Amino acid sequence: MSEGFVDWFRKTRKLRAIRMIVDQSELAMKCVDSLEQAIRAVVETDVRNAEKFLEFVKIYEKEADSVRRRIMEELAKGELPSAIRGDLMRLARQIDLIADWSRIAGRLIRILLADLPKIFNNYEELRNGVLNMMRKVRGTSSTLNEAIKDFYDKRVKLAFEKADEVERLEREIDDLYEKVRMTYVRVNNMKVGGTILLGQLLDAIENIADRCEDSCDQLRVVLISVI
Repeated sequence: MSEGFVDWFRKTRKLRAIRMIVDQSELAMKCVDSLEQAIRAVVETDVRNAEKFLEFVKIYEKEADSVRRRIMEELAKGELPSAIRGDLMRLARQIDLIADWSRIAGRLIRILLADLPKIFNNYEELRNGVLNMMRKVRGTSSTLNEAIKDFYDKRVKLAFEKADEVERLEREIDDLYEKVRMTYVRVNNMKVGGTILLGQLLDAIENIADRCEDSCDQLRVVLISVI
């Protein structure tokens, strides 16, 4: 089955479904970018700006989900071997989860918006840890997007290299996550419910990085088909 895909990949300049996967990846990246901007606004106690960027997260997530549905419809037409279609569908689903987790994180920030600026102001180590996590998470989504663009442009070697970079960044985020969790348990001026939600926010941010890595793992599966 892979031989048919290789022939298509070599001869065809564009495939609509893969172009849409690039678009979906860009929208997922915008979700993550907007989430980071929202968190930076919270740190600066700029609630209005935070709300603006949280709204962007919602908008981009909806757009990404709409693109995912169109990808599924396009792949269902059966122009490619079933195994390859399944691999591309799984890639689209993994990318969709990046946007999903960004929106989940955004919802948690919105719920905590009255308390977070004060928490970040009082707990510098927590604040810096969250900012560093988000900076690297943004890096993972951006690098994933570059890898998918490289795939679309048939730069397979570069796509593999970018996928490896995402994996490296995800390990760094895991290390940061462990340190931030240790800081988070020292927060003592929130209600129990708020503390639980703050922990869930940290989990959601870490999950974005995990889904970027999962997307790259799935991208590798597709790339192997064209070697």
